[in-house]
Amino acid sequence: MKLKRTGYLSFRSELRGREKEERSLKEKTILLMALLILMVVAPLLNISEAGTLWTIEIVDTGEDVGADYSLALDSSGYPHISYYGNTSYDLKYARWNGSTWNIETVDSSEYAGSHSSLALDSSGYPHISYWDGWNGNLKYAVGTEIPPTGSIVINSGDVYTSSAEVTLNLTYSATAASVTEIRLSNDGVWDTETWEAPAPSKAWSLNSGNGEKTVYYQIKDSAGLVSSTYYDTIVLDTTDTTPPTGSIVIDEGEVTSSVSVTLTLSASDAESGVSQMRFSNDEVSWSSWDTYATSKVWNLSAEPGLKSVSVQFKNGAGLDSVIYSDSIEFFEALSFNVTVGDTDYVVETCSSSSVSDFSFNQDLRRLRFTVDGTSETSGLCNVSVPAELMSGPFSLYMDDEPLFESVNYTRIFNGTHNLFSVTYTHSSHIIELFSTEVVPDFAGWLFMPFLVLAGMAALALKKKFRK
Repeated sequence: MKLKRTGYLSFRSELRGREKEERSLKEKTILLMALLILMVVAPLLNISEAGTLWTIEIVDTGEDVGADYSLALDSSGYPHISYYGNTSYDLKYARWNGSTWNIETVDSSEYAGSHSSLALDSSGYPHISYWDGWNGNLKYAVGTEIPPTGSIVINSGDVYTSSAEVTLNLTYSATAASVTEIRLSNDGVWDTETWEAPAPSKAWSLNSGNGEKTVYYQIKDSAGLVSSTYYDTIVLDTTDTTPPTGSIVIDEGEVTSSVSVTLTLSASDAESGVSQMRFSNDEVSWSSWDTYATSKVWNLSAEPGLKSVSVQFKNGAGLDSVIYSDSIEFFEALSFNVTVGDTDYVVETCSSSSVSDFSFNQDLRRLRFTVDGTSETSGLCNVSVPAELMSGPFSLYMDDEPLFESVNYTRIFNGTHNLFSVTYTHSSHIIELFSTEVVPDFAGWLFMPFLVLAGMAALALKKKFRK
C-alpha cells in the first residue's frame, strides 16, 4: 500500500509540474504576442508611453492566479471574470460592483476550473463552463446568489426643480439576505461616499449650478454583496421663480346629473412651460401628478349638492401654481313615465329641489309637478320633454303665474327633446308646462272612424223610416 501511495503522489506531483510548465509556456507565448502587437500598433496610436490609454488594476493576488479567464459585462457595464487559480487549483469568479471586486470560489475540486467560459443571462446570473482536469469532465456552474436591487426617484419623478434641495425616494431589497446599508453620490465615483442605514426617503443636496443633475445609488446586503449603481436625473433651474397660472371650468355649465364630468383646462408659463397638473374634490386628497392637457374626465363625489373641483399646475422648473377651482350643482336625474295608448314616454328632471306630484294631462296638453326646497334659497329645475310627446309653442306657469323665456327659464331643442331650465327662489311651487300639440291617443283616434260611421248609419236609418 505504501508503494502505491508513493506512486500516486509521484504521479500527482509530475502532473502538476507538467501542467505548470504548459501554462508557463502558454503565458510566455501570449505575452510575446502582446508585445509584438503593441510595437506595431503603438506608433499608429501615437502612444508616448505604455498604459496612457488604459486603467489597470489587480483583480486577485497570489502566485500564478488568473489563467484560463473569461470576461462578460453586465447591464451596468461592470465586468465579471471567471478564471483558474493555478496555486489553489480551483475555479474562481470575480465581480466588480462599482467600487470593489467581490471574489468567490465556484469549484474547489482539485484541478477543476481550467478553460473556463463565462456568460451572463438576462437576469444577471453568471453561467460558467469549465474543465475538471482530475476527472477529465466538462462541467457547468450557474450562480444563483444575486446582489440586492432597488431604485431611486428624485422629487417624485419631477423633470425640473428650482431648488438644489430635493427628496430622494429609495427602494431596496435582497433575495437571500437582508439590506444593511446604502450610499449616494452626485458624481458616481465611489471614493469618499460613506455607507449609511437604509431609508425609503432621504433629503439630498444636488451639485450647484443650473443644468441636468444625476444622483447615484448603491445598496449592500448582509452577505456583503453590493448592487449595481442606480441613478435618476433632474434639471436644476434656479432662474425661473414664477409659477404658472391657469383656470378650470366644469362641464361648461351650472348643473349636471352625472358624476362623470369633463374639465376644461387652461394654463401658461412664459419661462419653462406647463408640464403637469393634479386634481382634488376637497383640496386635501390629491390625484397624482399627470401630464398637462387642456381637458380631463373627472368623477365628482357621489352625494347630490354643490360640487367643487380644484386643480394645480406645475411648470418646467417644478414650481406649483396656486389652487384654481370651479363649482357645479350635481343632482340625481329623476325619470317619470308617461303612457299614451300603448306607448311609454320618459320625462326627466334634474333639480336642486325635490320633485313630486308629477302628472300629464293629454286633454289639457299639460305637464305638472311640484318643487320643494329650503326657503329663500335659489332653486333650479331642468326638465327634458320628448318632442314626440309635446311640441309646438310652449307656455310655462309657476303657481298660476306666467313665466317668461330668457327671464324665468330657458329652452333648448336638441332635435329629439325640448330642454327647459327653470330658476326660482325656494319654497313650495307648482310648475305647469303647456304645449299647443301633444301626441294623440291612438286607441281613441282609431275608434273615432267607427263612431262617425255608426252615426252616419243611424242617420240614414232614421231618414229611411221617416219615408
